[in-house]
Amino acid sequence: MPKNNVKGIKMFEPPKNYNEMLTKLHKATFFTTLIYSVVLVIFEYIPLIGLPSKYVPPVKDYEELIKWALSFGVLPLVVAIIAFVVSGALDLHNNVAKFLRIRYLWDKYLIIKPLAKIAGVNRKMNKVESHLIMRGLYYPAVLEIADTHYVNLFWNKAYYFWVFFEHAIIVFFSIVIITTFKFLNTFHVNADLTWLWAWFSSILLLTFAVFMVSVKQRTESQVRQIPNVKVASFFSDNDIN
Repeated sequence: MPKNNVKGIKMFEPPKNYNEMLTKLHKATFFTTLIYSVVLVIFEYIPLIGLPSKYVPPVKDYEELIKWALSFGVLPLVVAIIAFVVSGALDLHNNVAKFLRIRYLWDKYLIIKPLAKIAGVNRKMNKVESHLIMRGLYYPAVLEIADTHYVNLFWNKAYYFWVFFEHAIIVFFSIVIITTFKFLNTFHVNADLTWLWAWFSSILLLTFAVFMVSVKQRTESQVRQIPNVKVASFFSDNDIN
């Protein structure tokens, strides 16, 4: 099998932990943004700006992909690189999820509340207790789960959720930027923005569906793999009652 094909297949293999997921997520954001930007050029939402071949750097393993992308102008590749950098350097999915309180609700209702129920604690946890439960109990306990099948399934579903989530963010900001250009009559954007809003809405619905159908169940399954004795002992030892 050609070396490039092997690398391509590995990119779509499910991650086994958070750090592995991050690496794959950044790459996925690059490719989804590249394809999305190419579509924007085709339907004239953004202009086709050419780049002389002498300015194209030789990039090992992705030479053909870059040549194909540049056939639609330089903007798709530039936008994809920016998305890749923002995804990694600014921890895009995590910070936006925190801002929208997705991480807070995820932890509270799918992890902390079920663990408290196992320990026989029915009250609301405060911020300090919630942080302690996540850092002191949940994360270490997940690493000790004997049946890694549950952990691998969780990261598989979580990975696709975050891919769609980050793509939705990119699409939203692209609509804002294109709308601004259209308002200012820059780049002469004549395409109907309704289709972009329809795509954004579709991605949001898909992201929500993936979470509710897959991620929610896998999170709950992973929590159930933590021994009840360990949970009860942790709450008791830390005076959470």
